[in-house]
Amino acid sequence: MPIYAKPNSPVTKEVNNVGVFIGVMLLGPVFFLCTGMVGHFIFSLILTLVIGIPLWAFGLGWLVWFFYAFWAISFVNQKWLDKGWIRVDP
Repeated sequence: MPIYAKPNSPVTKEVNNVGVFIGVMLLGPVFFLCTGMVGHFIFSLILTLVIGIPLWAFGLGWLVWFFYAFWAISFVNQKWLDKGWIRVDP
């Protein structure tokens, strides 16, 4: 689990990669809205509507969230780096 520290501050954030994966699998686009990643919310919602819903006719709609969940881990980690936080893994 990566740990991020705010420069010039003792504040740290720990990103639970398994939690991110499970969150995306269970909540889909809503997960990104809850974490403040509006761009990924819109993109994953479009993927769900355009690709996921037709796949549900064959019972495969969950595949959209499954594959997106693997990328979501790096998206959430990149979010902290973009905000200026520094990765300080022990």
